[in-house]
Amino acid sequence: MTFPQALALRAPRRLRLLSALILTLASATLWAADPAPNAVALPRAAPARATGFDAGFLQLGNPDDQSRVDISAFAERNVVQAGLYRAEIWVNGTRVGFADLQFVAAADASADATPCLSPAMLQEWGIDVHSAAFVAAGPQRCVDLPALVPQASVSFDMLQQRLDIGVPQVAMWRPPRGAVTAAQWDAGETAQLLDYSMNVTTGSANHVRNDAAYGAVRAGLNVGPWRLRSTLNVQSGSNQNTTVQAVDNYLQRDVAPLQGRLTLGQAATSSDIFDGIAFTGVQLASDDSMLPDDQQGYAPVVRGVAQTNARVTIRQRGFDLYSGLVAPGPFAIDNLPNATTGDLEVIITEADGRETRFIAPFASLPVMVREGGTRYSATLGKYRDAGGGSGPTFGQATLTRGLLFDFTLFGGLLGAHIYQAGVLGVGKNLGEFGAVSADVSASHTRRDPQWGRYVPPLQAGDTLSGQSYRVLYGKVFANGLNLRVAGMRYSTAGYRTFGEAVAEQNAAQMAERLDYLRVTGARKSQVQGSLSQPLGRYGSIYASISQQIYYSGPRNLSAQVGYSATLGPYALGVYYSQGRSAGNETTRQISANLSIPFGPGPRNAMVTASVTHDSVTGMAEQLGVNGTALADRSLAYALNAQYGSRSGHGDGNVSYSGRYATLGGNVSAGEGYHQTGVSLSGSMALHQGGITLGQSLGDTAALIDTHGAPDVAVSSLPGVRTDEHGYAIVPNLSAYRANRIELDPAARNRDDTVEMQDTVKTVVPTRGALAKVSFDSRIGSKALLTLTDAAGLPLPFGAQVVDARGRDAGVVGEHGETYVTGLAASGELAVRWGARGSHQCVARYQLDSSAAMVAQLQTAAARCVPVAAP
Repeated sequence: MTFPQALALRAPRRLRLLSALILTLASATLWAADPAPNAVALPRAAPARATGFDAGFLQLGNPDDQSRVDISAFAERNVVQAGLYRAEIWVNGTRVGFADLQFVAAADASADATPCLSPAMLQEWGIDVHSAAFVAAGPQRCVDLPALVPQASVSFDMLQQRLDIGVPQVAMWRPPRGAVTAAQWDAGETAQLLDYSMNVTTGSANHVRNDAAYGAVRAGLNVGPWRLRSTLNVQSGSNQNTTVQAVDNYLQRDVAPLQGRLTLGQAATSSDIFDGIAFTGVQLASDDSMLPDDQQGYAPVVRGVAQTNARVTIRQRGFDLYSGLVAPGPFAIDNLPNATTGDLEVIITEADGRETRFIAPFASLPVMVREGGTRYSATLGKYRDAGGGSGPTFGQATLTRGLLFDFTLFGGLLGAHIYQAGVLGVGKNLGEFGAVSADVSASHTRRDPQWGRYVPPLQAGDTLSGQSYRVLYGKVFANGLNLRVAGMRYSTAGYRTFGEAVAEQNAAQMAERLDYLRVTGARKSQVQGSLSQPLGRYGSIYASISQQIYYSGPRNLSAQVGYSATLGPYALGVYYSQGRSAGNETTRQISANLSIPFGPGPRNAMVTASVTHDSVTGMAEQLGVNGTALADRSLAYALNAQYGSRSGHGDGNVSYSGRYATLGGNVSAGEGYHQTGVSLSGSMALHQGGITLGQSLGDTAALIDTHGAPDVAVSSLPGVRTDEHGYAIVPNLSAYRANRIELDPAARNRDDTVEMQDTVKTVVPTRGALAKVSFDSRIGSKALLTLTDAAGLPLPFGAQVVDARGRDAGVVGEHGETYVTGLAASGELAVRWGARGSHQCVARYQLDSSAAMVAQLQTAAARCVPVAAP
């Protein structure tokens, strides 16, 4: 029940009509005196004559008792005084952030103070301060925006602490699509972070134990813009020794003026120009994620098909980026926060021990930047290998610059005492025909007497020199065909990448890699490509291919092709993949599936039928059911049965996305094997408000603060809810992009007294940030209070009621009644209807705190005690 509804139950019809008239007149007066925040004001118009409302029109009972009526809050606007204000900034109806504004007193004491807006502030908020009008005005500490820009306006809402700026579109800086200014970035909270994932499988195949365990921990500390991270992987199994791998340990921060990041410690270089290198050292490099959407690369999506409850491992440069359990059928993995450009090795280990490997290309688009744009990197460090082999100290620098007529020039140098290389290339935007870049690399490798034994063709005292030529092409066609990457590389026999040179000369510590190089020799050519084609209502297709040919003869080909569509309630897909087995044999697999909804409602199950042909296991048919349960779809399940030409098996898995973690389990059984597995992943954040548990953070996350409101759900994120302290972790946000976070108070699981005052916020976090997003809430009982003074008379009509946190809680109506929410069982409310101490008092109230009444609308009387004079 709202306050007007509650008041209507107590007031006679004549007084209800009179009250409506009073509030209408008062609101009209306030509207006329204070224009809407987004209205475009005429900056030099003469001030309007002050308008007031005669309280004598209010004849409530005793005509002589007009002192009981105070409508000044409705009749006059607030005058902004000079001083420092923390304000929310809006430009042309779009929120751009917060700022501390110094307001300067006006010459007319009765007029509002005006904010001092510096050119730097206006530029951060997207206003073009390099226009002719600003240049002609010369340097200014405080810009009079309406005087410089015709039809511009500046208005400040004192109650909302909001500054609205209206500027014609022609005077705005018009950024490319997806661009976000640095002024909107949120570096997040000072916090200690812990992200973890683990999975364990146990079973046997052909009477041989086949147990495996994997765990990954990513610890971090955020202080301002600085990010300290450490990632550790642990693997163990019945067929392997326990291994501990330090993936990275680094200190990092963004450098906004350079649109880049500074990294100290263990990291990896990009492979846009040179092949990617894992190193320990220091790096300053541009960050494409700070750029607009159309100037960025793309994130990898690894696709494949599992035949059983399988473990999928994704490696890059020998380091494990991901290891997780997937259900039978097609899968797509796109959450690889540690990945940089460079090939991804995908390993699918089935429950019966079979293993399939393929290469997922993750290369750069054609090397292109806009005219005047720059990409750069400078790295100094020591080569780091996943196998533990030692490497030399090296330095690398790259530079890409956009030139006139849509040309891009790029190049780089890499040097170590055993290896030197250089790259020079050019790119061209072909307009409707796409973009292309071409480059040539030259390398020189020599023997170091301090290194171990060598393998042919590099003998003691030998040197190798060679060249490599590369062409990249990319295009988004009008019909939607997205040719993301098409690359061709040819290398002469003497050319080596830095990684190949180190591997060849570090025989003692890299025997496994040398065995591989003895078989393959130097790489002769490489072809990579990936494309996707939307077909409208008929679905979409995708394809990727990677082929490497070596001078010794062998070639390595990996390919994935797929089609998927949703036709009404039905979903179908066809997939083909080619890779290699653990014994380096070529494997081919083709599968088709059809999914049909089963049961009514939005959470109905899907029945899936599929047929698969594998070059190793032959033909197999599968029938399964999968779906979600619970109100927020936080429980997912799947059951599958498969019968093939060699054997049959069954699989089942379930996962629950909870408030504090994600838990999963699976079981597989077939002829000659069985496997059971469990998985657990989640995160922990230690921040100023305490410790908050949640689902896995990902690279960037947000911390929701509802000021103590528990069990409030986050829309579109199954299982994500605020804890008993009102906090929740929202994972996997996009860095340097506007992320919309929406709460769903209606989805709460308990019937208590929480009322959310706002439910939608937008945040732009920097990379690795834990951005705090606060939502205002009122927690407590709802009551219709009758407020009286010390003499027992109703408080003045129109008096303002303020709660213990200083927030506006309501307005006193007829007979001293006011509707207030978020009340404790007992407490105090401040009431004021004027500036003098005699026009202020404190009301002490007492409500029924029983469980039966705490969530109900209560009525109570409260005596208001005058505030003592200072």
